[in-house]
Amino acid sequence: MRRFALATSAALLVAFPSPAAAAVVRSGTLEAERAVARTCDERVGASAPGAAASSWTAPAGGFLTARLDGDRSSDWDLAVIDEASGELIGASAAFGSTEQVLGYVTAGQRVTLRGCRRLGAAASVRFSLDLYEKPLPTAPEEQITMVEVPLGGLADLARLEATGLDVTHDAGPFSAKVVLYSGAERRRLTGAGFQAVTVIPDLAAHDRASRRAEARAPGPRVLPSGRTTYREYVDYQNELKGLAEHNPSLVRKVTLPLPSLEGRPIEGVEIATDVNRSDDGRPAYVLMGLHHAREWPSGELAMEFALDAVASHGGDARITAMLDKVRLFVLPVINPDGFVVSRAAGPSPDDDNPNATNALAVSDAMAYKRKNCRPTVPAQAAQPCATRTHSGVDLNRNYGAYWGGSGSSDLPTDQDYRGPAPYSEPESEAVHRFSSGLQDTVFISNHTFTADGKWLRQPGFDDVIQVTPDEAAMKDLGDAMAAATGWTSELGYKTLGDITGATEDWNYFAQGTYGYTPEIRGLNFHANYQDSVIGEYEGEDAQAGRGAREAFIVAGEWAANRADHGVIRGTAPAGRLLRLRKSFTTPTSQEGIVVNDVLDTTMTVPASGQFVWDVNPSTRPLSPSRSEAWTLTCESPPGTVLESRSIVVGRGEEVTPNLTCAFPAGVPPRRRRTRLRLLVRRSRSARTPNRRRHLRVTVVAEGGRVRNVRLRLSRRGRTYARARLRSLAGRRRVRVRRIRRIVPGRYRLAATGRDTAGRLLRAAVTVRYRR
Repeated sequence: MRRFALATSAALLVAFPSPAAAAVVRSGTLEAERAVARTCDERVGASAPGAAASSWTAPAGGFLTARLDGDRSSDWDLAVIDEASGELIGASAAFGSTEQVLGYVTAGQRVTLRGCRRLGAAASVRFSLDLYEKPLPTAPEEQITMVEVPLGGLADLARLEATGLDVTHDAGPFSAKVVLYSGAERRRLTGAGFQAVTVIPDLAAHDRASRRAEARAPGPRVLPSGRTTYREYVDYQNELKGLAEHNPSLVRKVTLPLPSLEGRPIEGVEIATDVNRSDDGRPAYVLMGLHHAREWPSGELAMEFALDAVASHGGDARITAMLDKVRLFVLPVINPDGFVVSRAAGPSPDDDNPNATNALAVSDAMAYKRKNCRPTVPAQAAQPCATRTHSGVDLNRNYGAYWGGSGSSDLPTDQDYRGPAPYSEPESEAVHRFSSGLQDTVFISNHTFTADGKWLRQPGFDDVIQVTPDEAAMKDLGDAMAAATGWTSELGYKTLGDITGATEDWNYFAQGTYGYTPEIRGLNFHANYQDSVIGEYEGEDAQAGRGAREAFIVAGEWAANRADHGVIRGTAPAGRLLRLRKSFTTPTSQEGIVVNDVLDTTMTVPASGQFVWDVNPSTRPLSPSRSEAWTLTCESPPGTVLESRSIVVGRGEEVTPNLTCAFPAGVPPRRRRTRLRLLVRRSRSARTPNRRRHLRVTVVAEGGRVRNVRLRLSRRGRTYARARLRSLAGRRRVRVRRIRRIVPGRYRLAATGRDTAGRLLRAAVTVRYRR
C-alpha cells in the first residue's frame, strides 16, 4: 500500500500559500448485483462479481478522501487504486458500508474507486471524492531527536511536563525521555533549566532502520497471525470482520455507540463461548489499544490476542475455560482517525512515491501523531487531519473521573491537552457509553513505551488518594502480569507522575473495575516489530513462551474470579428482562464541574428461571456511602417495571433475590406478546417515491420493544428501498429510502425484528405504486 509522507516543519507551513478547502470533486453510485465475501484490494478486478468501479483524474495534487455513504444493513468495502501501477493507495473495510479512505494524489494521476459488495441486500451505495489541494514540500526538515532528561524528583517531572514538550511515557522521578522536534524546542528545554543527553539523534532514520529490519527474514518466534510488520488500519478491519464471519458462535461484531470525529466507526469483537446468548450474566473483560495513534504496538498485542483466543478455543484448556466464564471484548483501535494519519505516513524503505519525504514533523503530526483529529483553531477545520500540526485532544486525558487535574494541560497545542470538557471527544464518549453498559471486572488499555515495560494500576495521580481500597488485590494481579512479561508492576503516579482523565481511572472510580495501563517495553513508540510486538507477545529470555499472551490470559482468569466481584443469583420468570441500574455524579478536578453518570446493564432470564449475574460491587471505591446500592428491576416489556429491588453487594459477596415479576392486575400475559405492524399511507407515499427518494411508512411495535428492525421494499427478489431502526417501542414514522428507481407495479414491504427474548418477528404489506 502506498504511504504518503509530508514534511510539516513550522517554517515550511508558514511559507505555503493558503490551500483551497476540501471540495467534492466526484460523486455517484456504485452498483453490484451480487455479494461476494472477500477483501477489496488490488487483486479484485473492476469487472469481478460483487465489485463496481469508477475512475477519476486528479486536477491537482493534494489529499484525496474517498467515502461510501452506506449503513450497517449491508456491507460494502472500499479501495482506491492507482490505475497506472495497479497499486493500492488506501482501503477501508468497516462492518457496514460507512467507509473512508485518505491518500495523497498528484496532478494528473488517474485513480480507480472500487466498491466491493461483501454481504447484505443493498445492491448499490453512494460514493463521494473530496480533494484538498496542497503541494508536498521538498525543503529539508529539521532533525528530530529523542533525549533523556535527568530529574531530581516528581516536582521536576511536573515542571518538565509544564513546558508543553513531548514528554514520553518513559518517565519517572529521576529521568524522562523527551522528543524534540526543532531547535526552538531544544532551546525551550535548556531555557527551563534542564539538561539533556541524546538517546536517538535522528528519529526518522531510526524508524527507517526499524522498517528495513522488519522486511528481512523473521526471527524464530511466530505470532498467531504470522505477521512480521505493523498493520494498516484496513488490516485490523479485515481481521475483525473475518473473526466474526468465520466463527459466528464464538465471535460477534461490536461497534461503539459513537463514531470517531471524522466519522469512522470504532469497532471490535466480543469473544465468548456461545457468544450470542442474551440470558447469561458473565462478567466482561475489556482489552483496548491505540488511544494514542503513534503507539502502534498497543493495537498489535490486542489484535494478536483476539486471533489467539479464537484459534485456541477448544484446544487450549485455559483459554477455553476463560471464554466459558467471561465475555472478552477486544477493541484494538480507539483512535482510528489519528492512526490512519500516523500509520499511513510512517517512513518506509519500500515507499516508491517520488514526492514522499519520509519526514517526521512538528509535534503531533504524521507518524508521530498522538492525539485525535480535533482542529486546534477554526481555520484547521477545512484541512485534512494529515496536514495539521499541534492539533487534537489527548483522549487519555479526556475521561470524566478527576478530569482536568495534574498531568493534563489546558493548552490545545500541548501533547497532553485534555480538551475543553470531560468527554468532549466522540472517541472517549463512545468508550464511556460502551463501558457504562457492561459489568467489566478487568479493563486493560495498552500503551507504549517505557524502557523496561510496566503494568500500571490506580491511582494514576495522588491528588485524592495514594492507594486505593483495592490495592492488595490489584497489586497481586499487576504483579502476576508483570511476572509473565518481565516488566515491572507499579502504582501509576509513582512511575509516570500524575495523569488525570485517563481511561481506566473512570472504570475504576465509577465502576469498581480493576484497570491497568501496560506501557509496552521498547525504545520508541513503534520500534522494530520483532522486538516490540513479536518478542513482547511471545516473551523473551526468562519469559519465553509467556509474555503478553500469558499476562492477558491471567487477566481473563482474574476477571472471572468471584472473589474479586459480586454475584447476584436468583429466580424469575423465564424471558423477563433484568436490569441493573445506578446513577451518580463523578467528580472532576475542576471546581463546579461533575459528570452525571448512569450505569445500565441488562440480561434476560434463562428458560430455567434461574439466573446468575456476575457484577461489579454496588458501592464505588470512594463513595461517601458505605452501602451504595444497585437498583435491580424485572421488566416486560423493557421499560415496564414489574418488580424492583435494592441490591447491595461487595467483592466476594453473593446475594439471592427471588423475583415474582408479576404482571399488573387485569393485564394477562398473553396480551403482552410483542408483535410488529406496518401501516402505509398509499394516497401519498405510494405515488411519489422517485421524486422524494423515500416512502413514508408507519411501523408499530405492540406489547414490547423490538430491536434491529429492518424494512425492505422488494419485487421479484430485488430490493428497491430499505431502512433500519436499532430499537422500536410503540409507533414511529419511518422514511424507507429508495436505492433504485421504482416502476409502476406491486411491491412487498416487509419488516423484521427481534423481541427481548430473541424471537424473530415479521410483518408485511403489499404496496402498489402507480404514476
